[in-house]
Amino acid sequence: MWCRQRQAGPTLRVVHLHGLMADIVSRAGLASRLPDASPTDLFEALYPELCVEALLSELGPQFDALIVDEGQDLLLDAYVDVFNGLLADGLNGGMWRVFLDPYQDVFENTGMKGLSRFLQAHPAQYRLSLNCRNTAPIATAASLMSGAPLDLVICPEGPEVVQEWYDGDVQQRHAVSGVLRRGIHQGIRPAEIVVLSPRRFENSCLADGLAAVPAPLTDLAKGAPTSGAIRFSTVHAFKGLESTAVALVDLDDIATARGAAAVYVGASRAQALLAVFIKQTEKDVYGRRAFDFGRRVVSR
Repeated sequence: MWCRQRQAGPTLRVVHLHGLMADIVSRAGLASRLPDASPTDLFEALYPELCVEALLSELGPQFDALIVDEGQDLLLDAYVDVFNGLLADGLNGGMWRVFLDPYQDVFENTGMKGLSRFLQAHPAQYRLSLNCRNTAPIATAASLMSGAPLDLVICPEGPEVVQEWYDGDVQQRHAVSGVLRRGIHQGIRPAEIVVLSPRRFENSCLADGLAAVPAPLTDLAKGAPTSGAIRFSTVHAFKGLESTAVALVDLDDIATARGAAAVYVGASRAQALLAVFIKQTEKDVYGRRAFDFGRRVVSR
């Protein structure tokens, strides 16, 4: 989230919404009223409630302009209350921009009520329809597997997407290791590779590490990667980032909205090279998605 503070001279702050709410609650002396609760309850209900109270009764609006990125994850009604309180003249009269992609809603937090409150201010709306990151094969694979629209691609050329089917984690681990090993032997630097999974590292097919790959594997959740390491991250944590090469693993659910969003986000992180590893049980869903993709392309 990008904000221009209310003070003399232009001042820009780039903040995480949860951290900003915690800071405001603390500055207003309200932190002692937070109960012992789950992180979900704290950040989706309790922090927003106290933050709005602090803004209305103690601190007042904090910013003259507000830019919300990854808006699809931040449209809970309680968060919109916070945005309204943060902004001088509120959402109806203030200066704001929201950037969102409903196909990246891996947290399933796109709230229609929250979105409607932004739309009540009658903002200008514009759909970004030019893909500036992916090659055509990657964009095609992301669209086919997820059902998301296929936008015009600036860079049409690129290697074909590697697609592997697996039955279990042991087989998948060896398949992933083989693809990464061949890629490194063909000249891809390990630091250019990220392995993305809907699961955390300890629950992924690579929990026991890679097999006979000439580079270490570093879990980004535990810190910065070591020099020359292949990175591992959850799809959720890698949102908004990109990498030259992506191996998208543990795809055992592409049918649900959450699974399709994870596939779309993970695949679209790749700039030039993509390998996807899909469980055999998803073949029927994949076939239906491929058929639907063909119909969409023909009807354009």
